[in-house]
Amino acid sequence: MKNPDCALKRSLRLAALAAAVAAVFAGTTSLANAASSDWAESEGGRMRLTALPPDTDGVIRAVLDVDLLPGWKTYWRNPGEAGIPPKVDFAGSMNVDAFHLSFPPPERIDDGYSTFAGYTEPVAFPITVKQQKPDGGSRLNANVFIGICSKICVPFQAELAVDIKPETAPNDYERFIVDEAFGELPEPASGDFNAGNPSIEEGGTGFRFDVTAPSTPEAAEMFVSGPAGWYFSVPEPVDSGKSGRFRVSVVASPEGAILSGTSFKLLVVSGQRSMETDLKMP
Repeated sequence: MKNPDCALKRSLRLAALAAAVAAVFAGTTSLANAASSDWAESEGGRMRLTALPPDTDGVIRAVLDVDLLPGWKTYWRNPGEAGIPPKVDFAGSMNVDAFHLSFPPPERIDDGYSTFAGYTEPVAFPITVKQQKPDGGSRLNANVFIGICSKICVPFQAELAVDIKPETAPNDYERFIVDEAFGELPEPASGDFNAGNPSIEEGGTGFRFDVTAPSTPEAAEMFVSGPAGWYFSVPEPVDSGKSGRFRVSVVASPEGAILSGTSFKLLVVSGQRSMETDLKMP
Protein backbone atom coordinates (compact mmCIF):
# COMPACT_ATOMS: atom_id res chain seq x y z
CA MET A 1 0.00 0.00 0.00
CA LYS A 2 1.40 3.40 -0.93
CA ASN A 3 1.97 5.97 1.82
CA PRO A 4 0.44 9.41 0.98
CA ASP A 5 3.21 11.15 2.93
CA CYS A 6 5.79 9.37 0.78
CA ALA A 7 3.89 10.47 -2.32
CA LEU A 8 4.13 14.10 -1.17
CA LYS A 9 7.86 13.78 -0.52
CA ARG A 10 8.30 12.22 -3.95
CA SER A 11 6.49 15.15 -5.59
CA LEU A 12 8.73 17.64 -3.80
CA ARG A 13 11.84 15.71 -4.84
CA LEU A 14 10.72 15.65 -8.45
CA ALA A 15 10.15 19.41 -8.38
CA ALA A 16 13.66 19.96 -6.99
CA LEU A 17 15.11 17.56 -9.55
CA ALA A 18 13.39 19.44 -12.35
CA ALA A 19 14.99 22.65 -11.11
CA ALA A 20 18.44 21.01 -11.07
CA VAL A 21 17.98 19.67 -14.58
CA ALA A 22 16.75 23.06 -15.77
CA ALA A 23 19.90 24.64 -14.35
CA VAL A 24 22.02 22.18 -16.31
CA PHE A 25 20.35 22.92 -19.61
CA ALA A 26 20.27 26.65 -18.91
CA GLY A 27 24.04 26.57 -18.93
CA THR A 28 24.61 27.32 -15.22
CA THR A 29 26.44 24.01 -14.87
CA SER A 30 27.88 21.48 -17.28
CA LEU A 31 27.34 17.82 -18.07
CA ALA A 32 30.66 17.63 -19.91
CA ASN A 33 32.43 16.04 -16.93
CA ALA A 34 29.43 14.09 -15.64
CA ALA A 35 30.50 11.18 -13.45
CA SER A 36 27.70 8.94 -14.68
CA SER A 37 27.70 5.78 -16.73
CA ASP A 38 25.65 5.37 -19.86
CA TRP A 39 22.09 4.17 -19.34
CA ALA A 40 21.61 0.40 -19.65
CA GLU A 41 18.13 -0.31 -20.98
CA SER A 42 15.70 -3.21 -20.58
CA GLU A 43 12.08 -3.89 -21.41
CA GLY A 44 10.73 -2.35 -18.21
CA GLY A 45 13.18 0.46 -17.56
CA ARG A 46 16.80 1.51 -17.45
CA MET A 47 19.60 2.01 -14.92
CA ARG A 48 22.91 3.79 -14.56
CA LEU A 49 25.60 4.58 -12.00
CA THR A 50 26.44 8.09 -10.80
CA ALA A 51 29.27 8.91 -8.37
CA LEU A 52 30.75 11.97 -6.66
CA PRO A 53 34.49 12.60 -6.18
CA PRO A 54 36.02 11.00 -3.05
CA ASP A 55 36.16 12.89 0.24
CA THR A 56 39.40 13.37 2.15
CA ASP A 57 39.04 9.88 3.69
CA GLY A 58 38.76 8.22 0.29
CA VAL A 59 35.02 7.59 0.53
CA ILE A 60 33.01 7.82 -2.70
CA ARG A 61 29.24 8.31 -2.53
CA ALA A 62 27.49 6.78 -5.51
CA VAL A 63 23.97 5.90 -6.62
CA LEU A 64 22.48 3.09 -8.68
CA ASP A 65 19.66 4.96 -10.43
CA VAL A 66 16.82 2.63 -11.54
CA ASP A 67 14.34 4.38 -13.81
CA LEU A 68 11.26 2.15 -14.00
CA LEU A 69 8.60 2.52 -16.68
CA PRO A 70 4.99 2.96 -15.45
CA GLY A 71 3.51 -0.32 -14.22
CA TRP A 72 6.88 -1.95 -13.53
CA LYS A 73 8.30 -2.88 -10.13
CA THR A 74 11.62 -3.88 -8.62
CA TYR A 75 12.68 -5.39 -5.29
CA TRP A 76 14.05 -4.49 -1.85
CA ARG A 77 17.08 -6.24 -0.31
CA ASN A 78 14.83 -8.89 1.27
CA PRO A 79 11.62 -8.95 -0.78
CA GLY A 80 10.27 -12.16 0.78
CA GLU A 81 9.92 -15.61 -0.68
CA ALA A 82 9.07 -14.06 -4.07
CA GLY A 83 11.44 -11.61 -5.74
CA ILE A 84 15.03 -10.98 -6.79
CA PRO A 85 17.03 -8.68 -4.48
CA PRO A 86 19.43 -6.29 -6.24
CA LYS A 87 23.05 -7.40 -6.45
CA VAL A 88 26.08 -5.23 -7.23
CA ASP A 89 29.67 -6.41 -7.67
CA PHE A 90 32.65 -4.08 -8.15
CA ALA A 91 35.13 -6.78 -9.14
CA GLY A 92 37.51 -5.40 -11.76
CA SER A 93 37.30 -1.85 -10.43
CA MET A 94 40.43 0.27 -9.95
CA ASN A 95 41.42 1.67 -6.54
CA VAL A 96 38.40 0.21 -4.74
CA ASP A 97 38.80 -1.52 -1.38
CA ALA A 98 35.20 -2.13 -0.26
CA PHE A 99 31.63 -1.02 -0.92
CA HIS A 100 28.21 -1.08 0.74
CA LEU A 101 24.83 -1.06 -1.04
CA SER A 102 22.00 0.61 0.92
CA PHE A 103 18.24 0.61 0.41
CA PRO A 104 15.56 3.28 0.85
CA PRO A 105 12.32 2.18 2.56
CA PRO A 106 10.24 -0.08 0.29
CA GLU A 107 6.51 -0.55 -0.16
CA ARG A 108 4.60 -3.73 0.58
CA ILE A 109 3.23 -4.80 -2.81
CA ASP A 110 0.49 -7.30 -3.58
CA ASP A 111 0.54 -8.23 -7.28
CA GLY A 112 -2.30 -10.75 -7.02
CA TYR A 113 0.08 -13.70 -6.91
CA SER A 114 2.31 -12.84 -3.96
CA THR A 115 3.11 -10.08 -1.48
CA PHE A 116 6.63 -8.69 -1.46
CA ALA A 117 8.70 -5.66 -0.45
CA GLY A 118 9.80 -3.48 -3.33
CA TYR A 119 9.36 -0.30 -5.33
CA THR A 120 6.69 0.70 -7.85
CA GLU A 121 8.34 3.93 -8.99
CA PRO A 122 11.88 4.98 -10.01
CA VAL A 123 14.30 4.38 -7.14
CA ALA A 124 17.91 5.27 -6.32
CA PHE A 125 20.07 2.86 -4.28
CA PRO A 126 22.92 4.61 -2.41
CA ILE A 127 26.37 2.99 -2.58
CA THR A 128 29.32 3.86 -0.36
CA VAL A 129 32.69 2.96 -1.91
CA LYS A 130 35.97 2.97 0.03
CA GLN A 131 39.14 3.64 -1.95
CA GLN A 132 42.32 1.64 -1.43
CA LYS A 133 44.40 4.82 -1.77
CA PRO A 134 42.61 8.04 -0.77
CA ASP A 135 43.03 11.21 -2.80
CA GLY A 136 43.55 9.30 -6.03
CA GLY A 137 41.31 8.49 -8.94
CA SER A 138 39.15 5.37 -9.20
CA ARG A 139 37.33 3.47 -11.89
CA LEU A 140 34.07 1.85 -10.84
CA ASN A 141 33.14 -1.22 -12.85
CA ALA A 142 29.78 -2.31 -11.48
CA ASN A 143 28.20 -5.61 -12.46
CA VAL A 144 24.55 -5.08 -11.57
CA PHE A 145 21.73 -7.62 -11.46
CA ILE A 146 18.14 -6.69 -10.57
CA GLY A 147 14.70 -8.08 -11.26
CA ILE A 148 11.96 -5.89 -12.71
CA CYS A 149 8.37 -7.06 -13.09
CA SER A 150 5.08 -6.08 -14.68
CA LYS A 151 2.85 -8.89 -15.92
CA ILE A 152 6.11 -10.75 -16.45
CA CYS A 153 9.41 -10.64 -14.57
CA VAL A 154 12.60 -9.78 -16.44
CA PRO A 155 16.12 -10.30 -15.08
CA PHE A 156 18.08 -7.14 -15.84
CA GLN A 157 21.89 -7.38 -15.83
CA ALA A 158 24.34 -4.69 -16.93
CA GLU A 159 27.95 -3.55 -16.68
CA LEU A 160 28.14 0.09 -15.60
CA ALA A 161 31.43 2.00 -15.57
CA VAL A 162 32.35 5.40 -14.13
CA ASP A 163 35.74 7.16 -13.91
CA ILE A 164 36.19 9.12 -10.67
CA LYS A 165 38.57 12.09 -10.71
CA PRO A 166 39.11 14.06 -7.47
CA GLU A 167 39.79 17.25 -9.41
CA THR A 168 36.44 17.11 -11.25
CA ALA A 169 33.70 18.98 -9.42
CA PRO A 170 30.23 17.37 -9.60
CA ASN A 171 27.51 19.26 -11.41
CA ASP A 172 24.24 20.27 -9.74
CA TYR A 173 22.32 17.32 -11.13
CA GLU A 174 24.80 14.71 -9.92
CA ARG A 175 25.09 16.19 -6.45
CA PHE A 176 21.30 16.46 -6.20
CA ILE A 177 20.51 12.84 -7.02
CA VAL A 178 23.27 11.50 -4.76
CA ASP A 179 22.35 13.76 -1.83
CA GLU A 180 18.67 12.92 -2.24
CA ALA A 181 19.30 9.19 -2.39
CA PHE A 182 21.35 9.20 0.83
CA GLY A 183 18.79 11.50 2.44
CA GLU A 184 16.08 8.89 1.84
CA LEU A 185 17.82 6.22 3.91
CA PRO A 186 16.22 5.24 7.23
CA GLU A 187 17.43 7.12 10.30
CA PRO A 188 18.99 5.29 13.26
CA ALA A 189 16.94 4.55 16.37
CA SER A 190 16.31 7.56 18.62
CA GLY A 191 14.32 8.46 21.72
CA ASP A 192 10.98 8.96 19.96
CA PHE A 193 11.51 6.37 17.23
CA ASN A 194 12.96 2.99 18.20
CA ALA A 195 12.34 -0.72 18.65
CA GLY A 196 13.66 -3.37 21.01
CA ASN A 197 12.91 -5.85 23.77
CA PRO A 198 12.70 -8.90 21.46
CA SER A 199 11.48 -12.20 22.88
CA ILE A 200 11.23 -15.58 21.16
CA GLU A 201 7.88 -17.32 21.13
CA GLU A 202 7.57 -20.83 22.49
CA GLY A 203 8.82 -23.37 19.97
CA GLY A 204 10.86 -20.77 18.09
CA THR A 205 8.08 -20.17 15.56
CA GLY A 206 8.40 -16.39 15.76
CA PHE A 207 9.32 -13.48 17.98
CA ARG A 208 7.86 -10.35 19.55
CA PHE A 209 9.23 -6.83 19.94
CA ASP A 210 8.27 -3.31 21.07
CA VAL A 211 8.05 -0.24 18.81
CA THR A 212 7.94 3.44 19.70
CA ALA A 213 7.02 5.61 16.70
CA PRO A 214 6.23 9.32 16.04
CA SER A 215 2.65 8.36 15.14
CA THR A 216 0.60 5.42 16.41
CA PRO A 217 2.85 2.35 16.09
CA GLU A 218 -0.05 0.26 14.77
CA ALA A 219 -0.32 2.63 11.78
CA ALA A 220 3.35 2.15 10.85
CA GLU A 221 4.60 -0.16 8.08
CA MET A 222 7.26 -2.66 9.18
CA PHE A 223 9.75 -4.89 7.39
CA VAL A 224 11.89 -7.58 9.00
CA SER A 225 15.01 -8.87 7.27
CA GLY A 226 17.92 -11.01 8.31
CA PRO A 227 20.63 -13.37 7.17
CA ALA A 228 20.08 -15.18 3.86
CA GLY A 229 17.35 -17.79 3.98
CA TRP A 230 15.22 -16.18 6.70
CA TYR A 231 11.72 -15.00 5.75
CA PHE A 232 9.01 -13.65 8.04
CA SER A 233 5.32 -12.82 8.04
CA VAL A 234 4.14 -9.21 8.10
CA PRO A 235 4.47 -7.85 11.68
CA GLU A 236 1.13 -7.65 13.48
CA PRO A 237 0.07 -6.08 16.80
CA VAL A 238 0.05 -8.55 19.68
CA ASP A 239 -3.34 -7.21 20.83
CA SER A 240 -5.85 -4.55 19.85
CA GLY A 241 -4.95 -2.33 22.79
CA LYS A 242 -2.35 -0.39 20.81
CA SER A 243 0.39 -1.43 23.20
CA GLY A 244 3.17 -1.00 20.65
CA ARG A 245 4.13 -4.67 20.86
CA PHE A 246 4.23 -6.74 17.69
CA ARG A 247 4.89 -10.29 16.59
CA VAL A 248 6.18 -11.98 13.45
CA SER A 249 6.16 -15.63 12.46
CA VAL A 250 9.04 -17.45 10.80
CA VAL A 251 7.95 -18.36 7.27
CA ALA A 252 11.23 -20.00 6.25
CA SER A 253 14.72 -20.40 7.70
CA PRO A 254 18.02 -22.07 6.77
CA GLU A 255 18.23 -25.73 7.69
CA GLY A 256 19.30 -26.13 11.30
CA ALA A 257 19.16 -22.38 12.05
CA ILE A 258 17.57 -21.12 15.27
CA LEU A 259 16.33 -17.70 16.33
CA SER A 260 18.31 -17.54 19.56
CA GLY A 261 21.46 -15.43 19.16
CA THR A 262 20.60 -14.33 15.62
CA SER A 263 20.37 -10.64 14.68
CA PHE A 264 17.68 -9.26 12.40
CA LYS A 265 17.00 -5.79 11.02
CA LEU A 266 13.69 -4.05 11.58
CA LEU A 267 12.66 -1.18 9.30
CA VAL A 268 9.73 0.96 10.46
CA VAL A 269 8.05 3.58 8.27
CA SER A 270 5.92 6.09 10.20
CA GLY A 271 4.53 9.06 8.29
CA GLN A 272 7.40 10.83 6.51
CA ARG A 273 10.06 9.24 8.72
CA SER A 274 11.67 5.82 8.62
CA MET A 275 13.96 4.09 11.11
CA GLU A 276 16.08 0.95 10.97
CA THR A 277 17.61 -0.89 13.89
CA ASP A 278 18.99 -4.30 14.82
CA LEU A 279 17.05 -6.79 16.92
CA LYS A 280 19.30 -9.43 18.46
CA MET A 281 17.40 -12.42 19.71
CA PRO A 282 18.09 -13.48 23.33
